[in-house]
Amino acid sequence: MSILIAVAEPTLAAILRNHFESARLDVIDNDVLHRKYLSEIIEIEEPDMVILHDTYLPSDFEEQLARDEEMLEIINKWRVEFNDSLRVVYLCERDRRDPFLGKLVAHNVLDIFNERKIIVEQFVEQLSAPPKYANVSKYGVGGLELEFDEVVEVTEMEESQEVAAPPTEKIQTEKAAKPSVPKGQKTKEILESVKGNLKSVKDAGEEWKQQRIKEKEMKESIPKEPKSKPKPKAKLITSSDIDFNEIIDLMPIPKEVYNRPQIVGTVVIAVAGVQPHLGATHTAMSIASYLQNQQHSVALIELNDSEDFDRIHALYEGEQHFLRNENKFTYKGIDHYKYREDLRLGEIIPTYEYVVLDIGAIEESRYFDEFQRSHVRCLLVSPYEWKGQWIKEFTEQITDPDQYIYLVPFVGKSLVRDVEERFPQLQFVRFTADENPYKVIEEGQKEIIHILDGFLKEDKKGFSQKKGILISVTSVVVTLLIVTAFQFL
Repeated sequence: MSILIAVAEPTLAAILRNHFESARLDVIDNDVLHRKYLSEIIEIEEPDMVILHDTYLPSDFEEQLARDEEMLEIINKWRVEFNDSLRVVYLCERDRRDPFLGKLVAHNVLDIFNERKIIVEQFVEQLSAPPKYANVSKYGVGGLELEFDEVVEVTEMEESQEVAAPPTEKIQTEKAAKPSVPKGQKTKEILESVKGNLKSVKDAGEEWKQQRIKEKEMKESIPKEPKSKPKPKAKLITSSDIDFNEIIDLMPIPKEVYNRPQIVGTVVIAVAGVQPHLGATHTAMSIASYLQNQQHSVALIELNDSEDFDRIHALYEGEQHFLRNENKFTYKGIDHYKYREDLRLGEIIPTYEYVVLDIGAIEESRYFDEFQRSHVRCLLVSPYEWKGQWIKEFTEQITDPDQYIYLVPFVGKSLVRDVEERFPQLQFVRFTADENPYKVIEEGQKEIIHILDGFLKEDKKGFSQKKGILISVTSVVVTLLIVTAFQFL
């Protein structure tokens, strides 16, 4: 049984991985860091079980209701595609009566852990055994309650008998043959019949209850095994390294602290132009270069068929022809992925801190969905009034035009103000870049920081430089003091 961990919280993921591996269970190395890559990674890895976390696994939705609907839609898709062969385990901190848990059960999710802390033994043993409804029976099925009323209306009884009613012609024949019965007498006979049926049901229920009591008494009369004999564990748990009394905290970071914009895992930045030749590739390279300069791991992926990356690679290697057999090359510390028909984003994205997508012209792109799913969506536009129609046409075709960052590259501030006046509802950012896209000038750095607001991680380079300078100065001072001290001895 192979397990895919999709909790997107490193501490909890490491704890789960350790316990599963100690229990001799196969854990897939490729952890999932965002909901939108779940299905693609599952298609690649083909796990038998996926473990989801309600809070930590990021979503593009902020409202809880929208996040819940998204999760149910994902699971429903799996049920159709995999025919229940994929076992889904859900970790959360919710009240037992939460209707969402019942909806999970209705989607055949039979492993739900809704308490913050659970015992390792309980957790691993349940997942080692086949799934069963008894594990989730306390959650119900979406709050649906079925009741049997003892009082039955006559009209309801008559409607229920229509299912087994004979054809129309036969009914008419029988009506002609039967003597007429007074209406009141007929109603009385039907009520007597209903009471008789109810009595039969009650008698049958009482008989079943008595039978269950007898079975229980017989079962209890069988001698039990001596208490000294150890209870057998699940067959897959054979390692003596597991501390079964240990408690797993499913919320190592409290929900209150974690409810913030998610920058754990990979941040995806998409760059496209509202029309061709507006500088999308140049801009994508500049953003990737800035992030690499901060010592983050960065991938730059070409999602257009311009073949620019093949040209750059050939020039870099000093070749006259494209190196088509190589789909990836590293230049200036950035991993460049060339456009290929069989490009698998799900395999690339989770392995980097930042991924920059060079989509090219958005209207010609087959990757508009990837553009929409990205954390940061940059759309390059022209500030000139006679090209404003491109902006207008694009914003009229989408439902959330204010959710994009509209970059105005390589122009002065006055032109940016002009386009802002024509489209006051949109967010425009002037983007300044050097002629060399891999060189980020100071003004361009400030603009990139503004563009990536909310998605910037710790500046590793700045931290390491300050620490390095401090350590170096301290070391020199200490060395001079020691040398001076020895001269006086």
